[in-house]
Amino acid sequence: MTNFPLCRKIRISFLVISLCVCASASAHELQNNSAQVILRDGQLEIRLLVDREKWIKSLQNAQGWLTGQTNAFISPEMTGAEVTEATLKVLVNNTKVIVNQKILLLRLHQAAQKSVDAGHSLTQYRLSSPHPFSNPESLSVTFPASLGDVYVSVVRPQYQQMNAGETHEFTF
Repeated sequence: MTNFPLCRKIRISFLVISLCVCASASAHELQNNSAQVILRDGQLEIRLLVDREKWIKSLQNAQGWLTGQTNAFISPEMTGAEVTEATLKVLVNNTKVIVNQKILLLRLHQAAQKSVDAGHSLTQYRLSSPHPFSNPESLSVTFPASLGDVYVSVVRPQYQQMNAGETHEFTF
């Protein structure tokens, strides 16, 4: 009979640990802005997902602008078109990319598109730039401070045509 209270304590402990693990797993859900930098031979592309509402609020903070924490100030009285124009200007002018010690001039590749990701309303921006390197060796990226933290992944695709039924081993 003395084993039953011990088994019950073990079950309760196991249940508490399981709940903590589940809570921890959901806490790691990506809620920051994110960017995928795709570095191809001769071309760089950035796909940026931004919580636009949060970004605009940070740009409407006059104190943040005066202290240099943000790159611009957006007045709450601005129209939607003016806000869009201002945010695009901040994004293009304050996103810096250097490949092999060469500064790239970015252009907006695609207008902003709204999407929903894990319950968050995000806006996607696509920036791109050609570069003269067939085999880039280094990459440096800076995003506007007003975006806050950005989770970045860098992708360097490998291309290979495979005939039907063939196996190709990719090396990294």
